[in-house]
Amino acid sequence: MRRAGAVAAVVIVTLAAACTRAAATPDPSIAPTAAAASVSPSAAVSLVDAAVPTFAAWTDDVATAEIAKSCHAKPPRRGPLQEGERDPLLCNLPWMQSCVYNPCHQKADECRGACGDTCRTCDDACANTCDSCKGGCKDDACRSACAKSTGVCKQACLTAIDHCGTADCSAVGRACYAEETRKWKSHGCSCNRIRPCTDKCLENAGKCTGDEDCFGKCKSACAARFPGCDVLYCIMGSEPGLDR
Repeated sequence: MRRAGAVAAVVIVTLAAACTRAAATPDPSIAPTAAAASVSPSAAVSLVDAAVPTFAAWTDDVATAEIAKSCHAKPPRRGPLQEGERDPLLCNLPWMQSCVYNPCHQKADECRGACGDTCRTCDDACANTCDSCKGGCKDDACRSACAKSTGVCKQACLTAIDHCGTADCSAVGRACYAEETRKWKSHGCSCNRIRPCTDKCLENAGKCTGDEDCFGKCKSACAARFPGCDVLYCIMGSEPGLDR
């Protein structure tokens, strides 16, 4: 019972941190509406910003009309984004979720964050070009033409982030995992040999007093016994190469 309690205490806390990373990458250019901010998240998700007509793509006629009013037009929103939700009109990508140890998920998340940054830079450039275009207009027809080309530009940014966040970042994750597998095998790592050491760390995790990090010290000692081996794979996941 003591071992089970210690294991649960360590693993549950660590997995809870990993499993809460599914929140969508925030788009700093978008703030929740005042109406959405005054209600609970569950209620806010049903709200639609009545000031912005709904549209599915920046190339839609409704979107063109909004851009004609302002080159920095914002899309309609249904309140704050929920965990893992992707707004197809924004440069946001949800974080990948993993409830087992895999450092390559972080690599893929970093890639997806970079995709979002690139998309926002692209979107800003579209809006700035639109400002310049409309600055020389004398009538609504000209402003509408500028808005239409801006919509095409903004939608192209979103098409690029879709490819970046899927194909490109998946490739980053696969390359990382292949390297993790190579290192694991090249150092002769094996959870069958490592777990007798790490199991003792889990058994003794609840015996610490004060601020002493018994588990961390024990894990470091295990890592020193098996140089080149990431012992967390044996505590919270599976050996690289065995789960694929």
